[in-house]
This record gives sequence, C-alpha cells and structure tokens, in this order.
Amino acid sequence: GMAASALGVAVLQLGRVPGGHPSPLGDLLMLCNACLFAAFSLFGKGLSAEVGPLAVNAGAFWGGAILAFPYAAWGLWHLGPGSIGAAAWVSILYMAIAPSLVGYVIYAYALRWLPASRVASVTYLQPVLGTLRAVVLLGERPGLAYCCGAAVILGGVWLVQRR
Repeated sequence: GMAASALGVAVLQLGRVPGGHPSPLGDLLMLCNACLFAAFSLFGKGLSAEVGPLAVNAGAFWGGAILAFPYAAWGLWHLGPGSIGAAAWVSILYMAIAPSLVGYVIYAYALRWLPASRVASVTYLQPVLGTLRAVVLLGERPGLAYCCGAAVILGGVWLVQRR
C-alpha cells in the first residue's frame, strides 16, 4: 500500500506542468525532509507512548526553530522588518498553529495508538487534498496525470488502512 501511494506521488510529480527550472538542491531538501519525517514517525511512536505527544512535538518544534532561526534572521535582516506586512505575519501565525501545531499533535497522538504505517500512510493524501482545494478555491483544472496519480494514492492508502 505504501509503495503504491509513493508511486502515485511519482505519477503526480511526473505529470505536473513545467514551471521554472529544476532544482537539484530543492529535490535534495525534499528527500531529506521525507527521511526526517519517516524518522519522526518511527521514533515518535515510542516517544509519544513514553512522554506524550505534546512533549514529542515540543522537542521537534524547538529543534526545528533552532535550525531555522539563522536563516529567518538573515532573511529578516536583508528584507527589513517593515517589508513584511500584517497579513504575512497573520499568515505565519496561522500556519504555525493550525496545520503545524495542531496537525502534528494529532499525528503524534495517533502514533501512540495506531501502527506507524497506518498513520504515516495518511500523509500521502496531502497532494490529493491540496489539489482538490486548488480546484475549489482557485479554479485549477488537474489533468489526466493527476487523476491517475490520485487514484493510485487513494488505492494505496486504502490498502494500508484496511489491515
């Protein structure tokens, strides 16, 4: 099921409309992100049972904040605080609380009670649901590759969840 979902994501990637230039560094960063998320899923399961999902997420978020701080400070220094408007700050606050904090606490709580493979498989739904939101909110029209990739992803998630 997980391999099928990963294949579905590959179909989505290969079928996307080209825009801009390929970025090997960006691809490498995304690969590192996937590895770190896999490690979080595997090790977070035991830690969540031991210390609780809030503590696990607090550690993960503090670690991420420490790693991101130099880049954020550099960007703020070069842009200047005045160049970032109120809407951007509200958006940053929303992104920190709603999908990040709440989402990861729910994820860690689910890891405490369910097998890591079942919980992790749900993350494959992100590109499918994100595209569906873009259809509704932005009027985007996904092509055949999206439909095929989404079908493979949904089938893979279904296979993992039915065990």
